[in-house]
Amino acid sequence: NWWKQAVNHAPYGSKIVPIILYSDATTLDHFGKSSRHPIFVTIGNIPTNLRNKPESKALVGLIPILESSKQMKETKEFRKAIRITFHKCFEILLAPIRVQHQTGIQLKVGNSYVWCTMIVAMILGDWPE
Repeated sequence: NWWKQAVNHAPYGSKIVPIILYSDATTLDHFGKSSRHPIFVTIGNIPTNLRNKPESKALVGLIPILESSKQMKETKEFRKAIRITFHKCFEILLAPIRVQHQTGIQLKVGNSYVWCTMIVAMILGDWPE
């Protein structure tokens, strides 16, 4: 069970903060010529009814959508470029979480501070193919 594993690997005394990332491609202009994959984050240990509210989510990045001719889009090289771009963007986006995963981080919760370890629990979305 992944939760038990996360607890066992977290720094002693820290609370687990499960990170949920999700995305769906969207156009950024009225003409449909500029598209991106916005990446949103929320946390998994708040009640679902609160987590689903707009104020419980934060935009943390935009993954570019590579453009090309229809013929080029069907090539192995283009699909590989999409995968490389996608994975490099996530590598950059998740770098701060990877760093704190070993040591934890102090977060203010209410009027006190809590030692926490963030883990990526789930990544959902309509991803580039």
